[in-house]
Amino acid sequence: MKRYLRGVQSLLSGAVLLMAGTGMVWGQGYDLGTLAFQNGWDGGLNGGNPSGFTNTNAASEHVTNEEAHTGSQSWYYARGYDSPGAGTPYSPSLGATYGQPSSGADGNILYASLWFKAANTVLDDSVIYIEANTTGRSDTNGGTFRLNSSVGGGSLMVDIYDRTTSSWVNAASGLDLSEWHQIEWWMDGIDGPSNDTASIRVDGGSITTGLNWAEVFRDNNSFTYELSNGLKFSAAQPTSQTSKQGFYFDDISYAIYDDPSFDPDEAGTPLASTTIGFEP
Repeated sequence: MKRYLRGVQSLLSGAVLLMAGTGMVWGQGYDLGTLAFQNGWDGGLNGGNPSGFTNTNAASEHVTNEEAHTGSQSWYYARGYDSPGAGTPYSPSLGATYGQPSSGADGNILYASLWFKAANTVLDDSVIYIEANTTGRSDTNGGTFRLNSSVGGGSLMVDIYDRTTSSWVNAASGLDLSEWHQIEWWMDGIDGPSNDTASIRVDGGSITTGLNWAEVFRDNNSFTYELSNGLKFSAAQPTSQTSKQGFYFDDISYAIYDDPSFDPDEAGTPLASTTIGFEP
């Protein structure tokens, strides 16, 4: 929760555009080494300019050929910066926007699917946060979930933050440290104050849904409603905590839909989408 108290404080304070409706694949042309500044990935915008990843090094973040869900490469991310603002990895921006219908957004659903695998075969307290970006690429838009290789919890687990209870809610636990796992996650923009939701399921299991904390915070403080067009990643642990070995990520897909009755198993044609496989 300390990280999210800092996140609340931060809310006070050259992307690759994918053409809407094309379903473009942005999965190839990746070099080994840092993901920063490759194919639209960067640390967000700082003063209007793309930044790199803050407080990472070659050992804590890189495109790698050591593991892959499909193909020959994936992205390894273990340690770095836990800021809710710029400086952490922001994915390439889609050419359509997510938000409530009355906000002027193109669609009301931001959907993502990704595969991950723990880098350590024993629990090591690694935590990575994943959430929606803001289109200005300088802040989080919430819907936050985390990968947690929890020693205290006794398992590899996935949790989502629910503003209804102001707590982490477990979506899956007891996950195999030696296997790849799929996360599906989507945000639903619903007209009205403080009612946008985020849902998640792991390996095709049951769906867990929570209230988006970022919208509630902005409403409570009379801040502007924000739109999204991509994802934001951050690490809970700094580069000095080398015992926390993080995760591999692969086959990251995300899309924007305009569908008031969205069902991930019966999704129609997205307004904009991309698939990232980190292939050379």
